Amino acid sequence: MHPDSNWPQQKLQCFFPLKDTGWSEGEIEEGLSIRRLKIADRMDLTNHYYLSPAHCRELLNSELWIHYTFLGEAGRQFKAYEEAEQQIRDLISVMLVFRPRLHLDLMLFLPSGQTGSPELISSLPKFVQVPIRVNVNDFGSPDLGELSAAFTRFRKCSEVALTRLINPVRLLEHGLQAREPHLATLLWTMGLDSLLMPKNSKLFVSRLCRLLGPESYVFGRGKFLGEQPSIKVGDIAEDLYKFRSKIAHGNDIPIRFREKFALRSTTGEEIYCGEGHSHLPYRAILHSAALFLLLAAIRGILTDANLHGLVQHEDSWLGYLDGRDSRKAKATG
Repeated sequence: MHPDSNWPQQKLQCFFPLKDTGWSEGEIEEGLSIRRLKIADRMDLTNHYYLSPAHCRELLNSELWIHYTFLGEAGRQFKAYEEAEQQIRDLISVMLVFRPRLHLDLMLFLPSGQTGSPELISSLPKFVQVPIRVNVNDFGSPDLGELSAAFTRFRKCSEVALTRLINPVRLLEHGLQAREPHLATLLWTMGLDSLLMPKNSKLFVSRLCRLLGPESYVFGRGKFLGEQPSIKVGDIAEDLYKFRSKIAHGNDIPIRFREKFALRSTTGEEIYCGEGHSHLPYRAILHSAALFLLLAAIRGILTDANLHGLVQHEDSWLGYLDGRDSRKAKATG
């Protein structure tokens, strides 16, 4: 066959299991959805050369899946599979911004409408359980419309390689994979650095406060008792930058970051932190704050069309962060 001949297209599908079952079912965009499935009805996972018995059990017990249908060329589908894998990875990245939870790490591919053993199994990095030592927040679930809009905006940034927003999302992921709290704190604060582009502590603080609001609470209300931790963005931004600098330059951690800290609610009551008492080393509070602040910053940009428009251009973005230009950008979808 002539190398330039057209290969026939066929419909392919990808399945990705969600361990975090807090998501609603529905379509994100055409061909891409979150669905409750019994995977045993779709494919035969037994005796697959790649899957261990433990993998099989995990997959068979999974109820909630990302399901993606797409077209690929029969006989040479790997390029289509690679593009589909990137699509799913980008969606997972955006989902982590809303709900940074543990997930499984396998994608299953096979032709649409067929049953049998999956043709291809692709493995992604497996994110560890979010190391939040302060039990103060239930992230909740966005509606699928909000997720879909954020996903579309993130992909637009990916298409133009806008590292100002892409790098913070990737650093969020790497921090979630890190098992050493100081490393995770550094990665998440580097994500804020990428967004805020500060040259010093003063700019980091002023720009973070401009983006999130100095009076905004760092942590959400407690999941069980509803306490609102009293720490605000303006209270902790400078300490976070200084703590990050100590870690980045290999310096000893000053004693004030190692001292016990009582997390209090807005009513003045001490909040239980999951370790039998309400006191934690201040560095543990900063560790959690780095994550929550990065999540809030990325979410704000991906869910606000005006901020998303501003971040596309360095001059307009810095003008906004520094309060030099109060004009709103044209919405970019």
